[in-house]
Amino acid sequence: MGVSVLLSLLLLAFQAPEPADRKPEGNPIELRNNGFCAGISWVILVPGETVTMDDGPDFNVYRVRGPGGREWGVYSGFAGQSAPGQALLTKDGTTVYRGTERDEGGKRVFDGYYVGRKGGQNHFFGNVFRDDSADADFFKRVRLGKAADKLCAEDRK
Repeated sequence: MGVSVLLSLLLLAFQAPEPADRKPEGNPIELRNNGFCAGISWVILVPGETVTMDDGPDFNVYRVRGPGGREWGVYSGFAGQSAPGQALLTKDGTTVYRGTERDEGGKRVFDGYYVGRKGGQNHFFGNVFRDDSADADFFKRVRLGKAADKLCAEDRK
């Protein structure tokens, strides 16, 4: 047996087992002060919204559902498909960009909002966004930068 095969088997043997109640999609999130940590952002829910988390191999997707069919989510990882375009706003020392991805013809099209920095990125997406300046109001409920870092660190305790 090759060394790489042996190492792979050893890693699998010592890997922590997944909790029995964890599944790839729809895991409930415990809120703290009606908010949750989405990697590099702290997000506050409004009344009537619920959130679940989908686990990826090296990322998470938080899905929020609210009154009136409102649905939005946050990708939290390191290599999302969204790329930064024009700046929407700067808050807490962090810029929120119009997110874009390439369509089938190779043209960059709007796909939500992108926040990135060393240590990760977030992609905010969903039917609550209209690709105009009014979308900035959504980010009143989002903490970024050091404010998010502090809340996320407290949440991990």
